[in-house]
Amino acid sequence: GEIPERSKGADCKSVGSAFQGSNPCLPKQNRQVWKTPVSAGGSRRVGFFLFIWDGYTMGTPFFSGGLRFQCQKCSACCRFDPGIVSLSENDLDRLAAWAGMPRAVFLERYCRWVSVVSPSGKTETRLCLQEKPDYDCILWDNGCTAYEARPLQCRSFPFWESVLQNESSWNSMAAECPGINCGNLHCGEEISGWLEKRKDEPFITRQDG
Repeated sequence: GEIPERSKGADCKSVGSAFQGSNPCLPKQNRQVWKTPVSAGGSRRVGFFLFIWDGYTMGTPFFSGGLRFQCQKCSACCRFDPGIVSLSENDLDRLAAWAGMPRAVFLERYCRWVSVVSPSGKTETRLCLQEKPDYDCILWDNGCTAYEARPLQCRSFPFWESVLQNESSWNSMAAECPGINCGNLHCGEEISGWLEKRKDEPFITRQDG
């Protein structure tokens, strides 16, 4: 069974109301170009995982002059389709504090373990947020209920290494997210800062078997 990574993200300056989407929508027109199947939980659902690469193209990145992004509040990235939101230790601490409960209780009520196939072909089991039966994020209720404490994966979208691999990958996501290539201009230094923050906050994983 396979589940795609839910690209939960918003304007990287965190501007806007709690309504604005915090999961980028999953590309449909260009999935075959940069999505890879993953397995999760033994189910046989078909889906795709958006890899977070260890690095982007060497040399001057195409985004050095800045990129435009402004959330259009469509909420498609938070809802409707299956996906995963992976958590770091910092994410877990923030969310548990937001919920006002011990980490162990938050883990039981809000989280799940998902088996992901890495770019090297190895299987990695990550701690992720649960989904509702209709595939909405478990934190969604007419907006992100944990907006101020939302995971880095959400806050940093669309400035992910996978999306920023090259101009083609950026435009592939733009074909599905109406906020990309419009609105606020984010400088190259700011974008690089999000990439570094992701490296500094690795996902929580566990060893199975």
